[in-house]
Amino acid sequence: MNEPKISVIMGIYQSKNKDMVREAIQSIINQTFTQWEFVICDDGSPDDTWEFLNREYGEDERFVLVRNEENGGLRVALNSCLKAAHAEYVVRQDADDYSREDRLQILYDYVVEHPEADVVGTAMVSFDENGPFGIMHPRKADPVKMDFLHGSVVAHATTIMKKISLDKVGGYRVAWETTRCEDTDLYMRMCADGAVFHNIDDGLYYVRQDRAAYSRKKYMNRVKEAVVKYKGFKALKMPVSAYVWVTKPLIVGLIPQQLQRVIKKKLASREETKR
Repeated sequence: MNEPKISVIMGIYQSKNKDMVREAIQSIINQTFTQWEFVICDDGSPDDTWEFLNREYGEDERFVLVRNEENGGLRVALNSCLKAAHAEYVVRQDADDYSREDRLQILYDYVVEHPEADVVGTAMVSFDENGPFGIMHPRKADPVKMDFLHGSVVAHATTIMKKISLDKVGGYRVAWETTRCEDTDLYMRMCADGAVFHNIDDGLYYVRQDRAAYSRKKYMNRVKEAVVKYKGFKALKMPVSAYVWVTKPLIVGLIPQQLQRVIKKKLASREETKR
């Protein structure tokens, strides 16, 4: 196999729905861009996930399969993937989502045309068993550090990233507070290090969601998010006035679930009207 231009990375744990995993992986195999390698880390699954991966993809030279002896969470799994990745660029792919067949080609063409970009995200299309039902647009095409006031400036699963820029900040930080916040933490540290972010407003990535459900974070995860924001804001040397936004996750966590759903729907509707 020729040297890959892109390393696609995926962390996986206890893949109960093998067809879902196959769909995610097949969406990369079907890409119009072919100069890729697929690095998949089994994050210490106690079931037959490792055997499944080796049986289905172990003989394919485009796949690099690695295994963590113990489950460490997504950030640990992705760090294991980064250690095994060989390409200049890294693309994320989750095991329960899928990519549009031209995703890698569009992302690669973009980073070649914009060599200053360290991280590039895209829009995300929501889907369930009945098909696509909505799209989440990036908030800003060219985000800067002040845009972190409102959360991560790119959608993690959609991104292509320079591996050298990831390695420069030590990859994903493993700490108590980065569980489920590893992406925001990573991108604030990269921004503090001078990384440049862009977004493409095209739905290249399909994220699996239940349109009838509204996920409510455990309050402890809201606390972790606040800690990540506080540390990130310090690294970014945010103005003192910005620190009020650190409390946002804590306040949102106190809002009743039904009201959160109404607010989110109104904000999404307002955003679509602007477009």
